[in-house]
Amino acid sequence: MRLRAAALLLALAMPAAGRAADDAATVATLEDRQAIEELFHAYGRAVDAQDFGALAGLFARNGQWTGAGGSGPTGPTAIRAFMEKTFGVGALGKWQGDFHLVRPLRIDVAGDRATAEVRWIFASPQAGSAQMIYAGHYHDMLVREDGRWRFARRVVTADISPGPAAR
Repeated sequence: MRLRAAALLLALAMPAAGRAADDAATVATLEDRQAIEELFHAYGRAVDAQDFGALAGLFARNGQWTGAGGSGPTGPTAIRAFMEKTFGVGALGKWQGDFHLVRPLRIDVAGDRATAEVRWIFASPQAGSAQMIYAGHYHDMLVREDGRWRFARRVVTADISPGPAAR
């Protein structure tokens, strides 16, 4: 009788332990997804503020930023220099008040790596309203490096681009 009771208790305890492990894995995945979404928003804030040092810090040591044409800089130092030259003060004319809106469409986490697709809109205040200047999407490969999620590769695609008169 005692053997049966012990076996029953063991059988009941095993699924509970399995559920606890599943719950812990689910919580960890949700925490990773939240940290990755914050990375996307930090990127937008850094670009909007033209804080290219902060933006470069969001990339992994060998991280890549890839734009039109399929090429771009590799590593935070090169990414910062590229961004300053391409998007820095005076590079695109007026920038004050312009802002990014980002919306993750998909985030897939697998351990210390993840992939994501993010939609973005770049808008500019114009006479009391906001005008969409660009819209597009990012295809991201992410890596957890030194305990933080960073971009291993960010591929930027502009789906809607303005003509020269829009700015």
